[in-house]
Amino acid sequence: QIKGLVEVYRDKLFWRVAPVAIAGAGAGLAIQTLWVGPWLSDVAGLDRDTVAGHLTLVAAAMAAGMASMGIVADLAWQKFSIPPRRVFLAGSIIFLLVQLLLIAEFMQISLYLWMLFGFLSNFSAMAFAILSQHFPTKRSGVANTGMNLFVFAMAFALQYGIGAVIDSFPVTAAGTYSPEAFQTAFGVVAAIQVAAITWFLIAPRIIGRPEPLVD
Repeated sequence: QIKGLVEVYRDKLFWRVAPVAIAGAGAGLAIQTLWVGPWLSDVAGLDRDTVAGHLTLVAAAMAAGMASMGIVADLAWQKFSIPPRRVFLAGSIIFLLVQLLLIAEFMQISLYLWMLFGFLSNFSAMAFAILSQHFPTKRSGVANTGMNLFVFAMAFALQYGIGAVIDSFPVTAAGTYSPEAFQTAFGVVAAIQVAAITWFLIAPRIIGRPEPLVD
């Protein structure tokens, strides 16, 4: 088991793909499970019942995204010969752009942005399929477990980190978190994803190109 994990962690493709999945899935888990509600309440100024309704729609969008991402990848390959790697990258970039729009506080479409956030939050899980194709059968489960470890570690770290950044700002006169606090905290999360996506794009020049199957 340990030997297999060491082999996975020494693989070049793993360290090209995994950072994008870790940053994206970690951000999705951290923000959706803990910080969407406070944002809707403190930044958007919604009442308790409206916040609950919005959170339900975001959760439904997340479920739809989980159910459809495999279909999207199959259609992209069968109809347009677009490999899963590119669908994975495109979904990660769109997910990042949605977060940037939320940071910019496009309030009139905030519900739709949060629903799109939920829908795309698990698209980075496509990395599991990419790694399963890359590694031999006896190592694919170890590879997925190895990446899952980092995803949940990142999610917990971001949950804590977002809270630490927000708490560093003074509360408003109404006793709520300030919009600037959310902008800064979510901006840090977005910056981590920018770094991961940039690494994905430049990694072949640094660590070598992976096998044709994936690239």
